[in-house]
Amino acid sequence: MSEELTTKEWLEGELAAVETKINEVILVKAQYLESYTTAMARLEKGKHELFALLAEAAIKEKT
Repeated sequence: MSEELTTKEWLEGELAAVETKINEVILVKAQYLESYTTAMARLEKGKHELFALLAEAAIKEKT
């Protein structure tokens, strides 16, 4: 009987370890997604700034 309990405890410990790893992966994925979203927002802002500079240069070139 105690061997079954030991096995049950071992399985519960393994399950807890797996749950911890899953939570770590979810956290890393969330951090990656946040970093990716921030990088894409910066890229979009930079693109708009570049187009504004190009438009300004084109206007100056015409005058």
